[in-house]
Amino acid sequence: MDQKAAIFRSLAWMEERIEEKLTVEAVAGSIPLSKYYYQRIFREAVGDSVMSYLTRRRLSLAAGELARTKASVLEIALKYGYDSHEGFSRSFKAHMGVTPTEYRKYQLFAACSDQKGEGCVMYSRTTEEILKELNGMIVQAREVAEASRSCRRKETELPSGYVPFWKLMADKVEKTADQLTELLERVTVITQCPDKITVRFLIIKAVEDAAFQFNVIAFQAGLTTARTIPEYRPVLQPLSAKYNALAEKARIGAGRIAEFFQELVALIFKDMREQAEQKLWETVQAGRTAGEALSDQKLPYHYLSDGMMGVTERLTAMPLEEITLYFLEEQVVRLDIMLLAAETDLLREPLHKTMFDGLMEFRQKLGELLELFKGFPSEEAEALFSKKEEMDLRQERTEAKKYQDLVLQESVLLFYLKGEAEKLAALPLEKEQAVSLERLCERLGKEVEEATDFADERTADKIFCGIEEAAERLERLGEDLGLYGGALLFLAKEFQGLKKQAIFCRQK
Repeated sequence: MDQKAAIFRSLAWMEERIEEKLTVEAVAGSIPLSKYYYQRIFREAVGDSVMSYLTRRRLSLAAGELARTKASVLEIALKYGYDSHEGFSRSFKAHMGVTPTEYRKYQLFAACSDQKGEGCVMYSRTTEEILKELNGMIVQAREVAEASRSCRRKETELPSGYVPFWKLMADKVEKTADQLTELLERVTVITQCPDKITVRFLIIKAVEDAAFQFNVIAFQAGLTTARTIPEYRPVLQPLSAKYNALAEKARIGAGRIAEFFQELVALIFKDMREQAEQKLWETVQAGRTAGEALSDQKLPYHYLSDGMMGVTERLTAMPLEEITLYFLEEQVVRLDIMLLAAETDLLREPLHKTMFDGLMEFRQKLGELLELFKGFPSEEAEALFSKKEEMDLRQERTEAKKYQDLVLQESVLLFYLKGEAEKLAALPLEKEQAVSLERLCERLGKEVEEATDFADERTADKIFCGIEEAAERLERLGEDLGLYGGALLFLAKEFQGLKKQAIFCRQK
């Protein structure tokens, strides 16, 4: 405990000199401790090396100035110990996921700059990783939107009708990016107020929803590109590729953010557990001291002593993971009754007042313990104090959810396939081609309808068979249609991708 206190004194010392050239020796000497011993206990307390921590803190403060001031990037870089714009930008992007210019341009967000005790320091590194992923996702989305809006008609390249479409795609991407931007500050709320940890589910869901939206937009961009006649595709394919890259980044980023939240939750739960253990120990010690102070058999207060010892024994006997608010409130009521009795006794013997100080201290400590528990996320009380070596905080999707996702994706592809079938109906298709497409839509429609009612391995098997057939048929039809088969070939490729997911689910 003394070592941790010394480490946090050194953190305060660093904050006062954050703009100066600092060395590990100088920081260690501020306590004072040897360089090597200090580095070891610093990593244990903070979870990072001294210089890495200093770099993160300086970049966090620099990010704040980029957002709040009009100072140039170079001025801010020099202020926080960098010799050049380039060096600062490289370090900033490595830690924040975006360049200083992008950070300022798109009004992004960094981790909380105020250090409020051990917990905040421990949480901040993981929080920065979450923000890094979100910032990078937002910047890429903004850049894709800008690229779409810059798509202008050129007589030798694109018909004028394509410009409104890419503007629409840009609007959709920017709207989703705006929703992600709103999440940035909410992430830091958890660091500042760990009792708000349950909002992480809303944040993770919002990120997953955004990733899904980017994927749908990329699909529409790809499908529209596939519909165009071959001479225009080389112009549109690079832009469509940007949408695919954004969708892929969002998919990977959503997974990483969920993992980082797992780490953050584990840190916060560990911190809360340690706080509860410490506060419980202090309360029990106060109870024993108070009980012993009134245990003199010559005085008429042993009933109070017995009562306090009884509360103390209950607190000691109850495993931490089984303690509830109701249990603590009941013990508070017991002590309040004892306090009333003690106050009544003092009316007769006011000179004994100091003997009851321990009872007052016990009541105060128990009240603090109760308030601490009230601040914990009640929805997860069971997991919070679990004594298992490895708490399952991963929030893995259930098998049913995986199958439901497959059904959803198949239904989306069916929706677009029906749309293409209607568009192709206006063309002079051969009867066999039209019948084959119609039957494929009917078969997939029945499959989706049946699969919606249950979700298990049978679902994966049905989906696997259905999408395998769909991919093969669409590929043949697309090739047969030649110039007009681009969209069907695109859908065939999408069905092939879904087939891989179905295979993975069956293997799991």
